[in-house]
Amino acid sequence: MKCQILRFFNACSDKFNPLYDNCVRRILVMDLGCAPEDLSPEDRPSYIRSLVDLSQERSVCALGGLLSFLDKSLARLTLGAYECNILAVKYLSLDNILWMDTDTLMNLQIFAPKDHPSSFKWSWNRSKEGFSIFGLFNQCASKLGTRRMRTLMSQPTKDRYVIESRLEVIKFCLESRHAPVVKNIRENISHIQCVSKILTHLKNGLATVNHWLLLHKVLTNAIGIAEFCHAHQASGYYFQQIGSCLDNVLYIIAQSISRIMDKESSLLEERFIVSEGICEELDRLCCQRLFALQKSAMCQAR
Repeated sequence: MKCQILRFFNACSDKFNPLYDNCVRRILVMDLGCAPEDLSPEDRPSYIRSLVDLSQERSVCALGGLLSFLDKSLARLTLGAYECNILAVKYLSLDNILWMDTDTLMNLQIFAPKDHPSSFKWSWNRSKEGFSIFGLFNQCASKLGTRRMRTLMSQPTKDRYVIESRLEVIKFCLESRHAPVVKNIRENISHIQCVSKILTHLKNGLATVNHWLLLHKVLTNAIGIAEFCHAHQASGYYFQQIGSCLDNVLYIIAQSISRIMDKESSLLEERFIVSEGICEELDRLCCQRLFALQKSAMCQAR
């Protein structure tokens, strides 16, 4: 993937190259999930121009090459036309990142992947972490936290404000009077998972009962974490940032799932069952179904 993007980037290095114009056109027509719902096709280019600086030649070429690669790869994987939906465009600054190559990370023992001793069980992505700094500090309560810590150690920051903000969180967690609170927040974090696949199943109408229950569980614990950070927002920047994510939409979604979904019946029948009193039409159909079952049972008994 990197080689293909680099070749595409080299070909687009000249702003007056026709491929550069292709990149601009591809960027202006990309489907953004963060775009307003009432955005018209005529206003879409202006909206994207407000997000992407098209005067930055290299950024435009890199983004256009990446979108082109995704279009071709997804079309090949799905064996048909597939629209690549981009959730949002985010700028990443490389000024405050300390870049280190793989040899440096290994020599400093920041990472020490350890392969399985059996050659039959070896796999390129199944190596375990040996004795390393990452292994010592990895006390994360979730898989998402472990991935985030690996990213932070792979790309350490030089920004003093970011480092001090992280130290504020560490200082808060190390205080003995906050031990019960930290224990509760770790319990909530342990139930946080990535909901991308769940949302994809919901969008395509393929969600199972377990998907709905898992989504409700993640939302409930995420709300608990946001409420905790909102209550302690004076303790640091990250508490303020997470607490600001507390939105009424999260409460509405969590309460709607809890009120509409009959969990016990859904688990028994292995399909989504709506609770009684939510929809009169569904209640009437359910009563007709029960009456038909009773009538059938009585006929068989006779």
